[in-house]
Amino acid sequence: MGKWINTQEQNGEKFTTTSSWNELKISHEQVHSNIQKYINENANHIPQNQLAQKALNIENNTLEVFEKLNNVLKVNCNNSHS
Repeated sequence: MGKWINTQEQNGEKFTTTSSWNELKISHEQVHSNIQKYINENANHIPQNQLAQKALNIENNTLEVFEKLNNVLKVNCNNSHS
């Protein structure tokens, strides 16, 4: 998804200037950040119940990315009909 985000910005797509786009990028970055935290904490052998909570956070962040992607789609569809 990161490469797609970069490509859309490089192509100057109109929807990349919206607040929905910025929210998508923030959510996407949060997924990567939380995955890295999970990896680091797993390497440090933190208790499984704590890792399970981290995994749940990653799952929620991922769902948020799709929600934000849908918002970008809605904004883009509305702009193309204007």
